[in-house]
Amino acid sequence: MKCWLVRLLLAMLVVAGGGRAAAQLAPRPLGLAEALQIALRENYGLQIAARQVDIARRSNHPSLAGRYPTLELLLADNNRLQQIDNPASFINGTFQNIGLNGQVQLNWVLFDGWRVSLTQDRLQQLQFLAEGSEQIAIQNTVQAVLQAYYTAQLERQRLLTLEEAVRLSEQRLRIEEDRRSLGAGTGFDLEQARANYYNDRRNAQIQQQNYRQALLALHELLNLDPTQALELTDPLPEPPPAPEYEPEALRERLRSRNPDLRNEYINYEILKRDYELARSQQLPTVSLNLGSGYTLSRIKLNDFEPATGRTADYFANFTLSWRLFQGGAIRRQIENSAVQQQIGRLSVDRARLGLEIRLETAWQDYLTRFEAWKLAQLALTAQRRVLETAAERLRLGTITTLDFRNFQLQTIQSEFALLEAQHRLVLADVELLRLTGGIVR
Repeated sequence: MKCWLVRLLLAMLVVAGGGRAAAQLAPRPLGLAEALQIALRENYGLQIAARQVDIARRSNHPSLAGRYPTLELLLADNNRLQQIDNPASFINGTFQNIGLNGQVQLNWVLFDGWRVSLTQDRLQQLQFLAEGSEQIAIQNTVQAVLQAYYTAQLERQRLLTLEEAVRLSEQRLRIEEDRRSLGAGTGFDLEQARANYYNDRRNAQIQQQNYRQALLALHELLNLDPTQALELTDPLPEPPPAPEYEPEALRERLRSRNPDLRNEYINYEILKRDYELARSQQLPTVSLNLGSGYTLSRIKLNDFEPATGRTADYFANFTLSWRLFQGGAIRRQIENSAVQQQIGRLSVDRARLGLEIRLETAWQDYLTRFEAWKLAQLALTAQRRVLETAAERLRLGTITTLDFRNFQLQTIQSEFALLEAQHRLVLADVELLRLTGGIVR
């Protein structure tokens, strides 16, 4: 009885363990929209960029620009014991002084050459720069996910094509084996069918590995467990029947939306603020110092009764500071800032020209790939008709199995060419969206 009970429990554990293993090995359906959501939430680069934006926003505060006064509380404990033995002194003996001094002081810079306002503007521009850098990181991540997802789908479609070739080769091999057993086929045709079958299986296995590597690249972008199997549910998008873009509209969107170009303009604005800050050192600084102090002291001399003293004081002072000469250091800082501002302007022009050239190249590439995709469609349609005719001729015996195999390989190559053309066209479309700020709006 106990033996049967133990066996039953072991069987239940095996079934339960197998169920958990099957659940772990079950592929996870993953659509493109979900993949993008995961990347925007989990990608390490985006998390770093978000925290840098948080730092920039916290730093963009009037207190860090010096707009507010500083208020300080000072407390000092003064204790002193003196032994006086001096014939020339009026007081001799032991002198003890215990005191406490407290002070509240407010310092406020009323004018410093508009450095506060300029610094506040600079902090605002630094926040814009951090936010722009985050947008660039998001854009690059989205583009990388799109490319990885579509590349994995391309490899999957290639794998399906090769698996279909394996199925057809296996059918052909079974036919040749049956013909050989009936004495109607030749050994050459049988060995040729067997070689084709093994070659197709080898190609399918290699393609299976290519598909796994493409999925692992997607795992890395999404920070997913590499042991988690994925099932991509969104196919490669079907291109439109004709190009949908206007070149001039693309150029206008590039100038107004491209985050890389926008960050170059922000960098230039920061350099302009740096120049004004350097010039502000030539102006005077006016500050106000307000405060109040209170001193409590206890004095004891020899055997006399101790005496307690109290003192209160108040003050309000204005200070003007004007640096009249520093060996030309301020003038050189101003000149260097002016040169940096010129460099910033040149960097903007260079970035704009480089992006316009990239856009023109991407547009021409898109048109070329669009035509290549249309031609690949026509080629595959014609090649499939050729394969159908070749299959009929093989059945009639007018061509050999070797000839039919060549037609079959040509059809596979045409299918691969169409998939590759569609994939390249989709990536060209993604590049146009990236350059014109269409990925992240």
